[in-house]
Amino acid sequence: MGKKIKEFFTIFFGFLVLLFYVVFKKQGTGKFYIKAQEEGGWSEILNRFIKSKTLNFLFSNFKYYERNITKEISDESKSYRENSQILQKYTTQDYGQSESKKLEEQQRGFGIYLIKDLLKNDKIKNVIEIGTGNGDLISFFAKDYSNKYFTGIDFNVETATEKHQLDNLNFISDYALNYLNKSDVKNIDLIFASSVFNFFTPKELIKYIKIFSKKCKFIIITEPTWYRVHEKKLINHTYHLEGGVFFHNYNHYFKDFDIIQNKFLKYKHKSSPRPDIYINIIFVKNNNLVK
Repeated sequence: MGKKIKEFFTIFFGFLVLLFYVVFKKQGTGKFYIKAQEEGGWSEILNRFIKSKTLNFLFSNFKYYERNITKEISDESKSYRENSQILQKYTTQDYGQSESKKLEEQQRGFGIYLIKDLLKNDKIKNVIEIGTGNGDLISFFAKDYSNKYFTGIDFNVETATEKHQLDNLNFISDYALNYLNKSDVKNIDLIFASSVFNFFTPKELIKYIKIFSKKCKFIIITEPTWYRVHEKKLINHTYHLEGGVFFHNYNHYFKDFDIIQNKFLKYKHKSSPRPDIYINIIFVKNNNLVK
């Protein structure tokens, strides 16, 4: 509690002094900044104020939001494409096993029951996973359905290709949007993705959905969200959560599709970094292609 009181006092006092400098001093913000660099006295409080983790969290995240909200592809997607060490964890051999050995109990496994039910339909033959990572999820289905064809797409599929070798399973190293735009890629029965679309900017998401409307019959998306944003009265179509993560209101983006399911399930396990994670499960049908 002592740390919280100290932080509260630092932020409260810092804002009061900043307000004083801005209102009553010419070039006030600059003078405030100089004052915060001095040693001793209340300058040290101003220094702590500037370095506050709480303020840094807000400001750094808002900078990401402003920098990315109108982009065609997010900084996070670019980082993944350029083999960022942070995002490369998704392609490791044992990714997900810290949550559970069972794929169904992992964060990426929340949509398995929907995909399984859909694959029982004999008309579903051609299945694509966007952001396949180490390939565990798509190979899970390919093993059980040898009469269907599965494709996993990611920027890096070396681990997936080495780990999973099946006659009806193929891995492609590419930006999924580029691959789906190819003229010979068509008649897709199902596209699914886990923890991928929450890294897309609105413009990037809209591009994907336009392709889906022309080429894909069913789409299943599962992704994490937090801060209970899904309980808000959603005024915006997209909210930025933090870092490279967005929350998309799929009721808006898939308004021209038949939204079979859009629900949120609580997710918790011992190694989860957040206690407030909900998994958003979206299942839509393209009525233009499914009669």
